[in-house]
Amino acid sequence: MMAKKRISGKRLRGVVLDELRDNIQTLDIEAATTPQQLRTNVQKLVMLLRNSREFGLIHVHNLLPSSGASERILAYLRMFVGQELDSGELEIVSDISEHAGPVRD
Repeated sequence: MMAKKRISGKRLRGVVLDELRDNIQTLDIEAATTPQQLRTNVQKLVMLLRNSREFGLIHVHNLLPSSGASERILAYLRMFVGQELDSGELEIVSDISEHAGPVRD
């Protein structure tokens, strides 16, 4: 298994957006009918997910610290004290899908 590529949020917004568009356009509309088609589609979805996460980081970069997920979550929570927040928001802000640990901390 290959090591997971870290999302930096340091690439240019336009570059990431272009890659997102390409990722979406190259996905097959029809469901896979062979194992190889399935793998190809899953690999394309992985790139779509990574680019989407990086695009999210680019958008939170100016107002939230870039030092770590916990710091970004805490800063975001402080911005919206008393407001109900969706777990999806915390996923974008933290750039991790398992944000329960940092939220508890």
